[in-house]
Amino acid sequence: MSGELRLNLAHNSDTSVNFKRAEGSFQTRFDSPFNAQIDLGMSKFEAVDSTSPFLGLHLIYSPNDDLDIGGFVSGEDRLGTSFLIYGAELAYRPGPWGLEAYVGQQKPITTGATGSGTLGGFKATFEFGATQQWQAFGGAHFADLDSGNADSVYLGLSRDLGRGASMSARVSQHDGNATTFGIMANLTLGEGVTFNRRDWYSAFQGR
Repeated sequence: MSGELRLNLAHNSDTSVNFKRAEGSFQTRFDSPFNAQIDLGMSKFEAVDSTSPFLGLHLIYSPNDDLDIGGFVSGEDRLGTSFLIYGAELAYRPGPWGLEAYVGQQKPITTGATGSGTLGGFKATFEFGATQQWQAFGGAHFADLDSGNADSVYLGLSRDLGRGASMSARVSQHDGNATTFGIMANLTLGEGVTFNRRDWYSAFQGR
């Protein structure tokens, strides 16, 4: 097993609301092209009483060292309404470059709730520095739902601190106007994990 733990704090400059998030993932490291990853965590807006826990599973096929293909399912309680998100994903990491992308469907579990539709996104990374201790990253997410559309674009910078620890800063813009600033503390255990979390607030942090 290997894993990743992360703490995230963000501030939405348009709503003046702070956002907190704790998340983690653990992955098997079998000596075969097939592995599995489990995600779990919780998000919280300071102005809202309820929290948003989630639990996810990825099944991963790795035909070579640079390419990973997966299928995922993630369930969450989002401020009182339960949702299921499922879909397909891939990660391609040749050298210092990296690309991760996914597309999926969201379905409400709560009876009578809206929020069905398609979502997807990507993340691109580039490692640089004398020992590749810096990483620039950016990406975008979209959701086309019966309850309305959402989109988010972001840019960030991460610094490896050694012993699996890193810090990063990120700025996001949601729906073309709301801007969120965030910082993250990350701890990688062993070889880390292949894919990012697929719950709603992983994509739309602080929205």
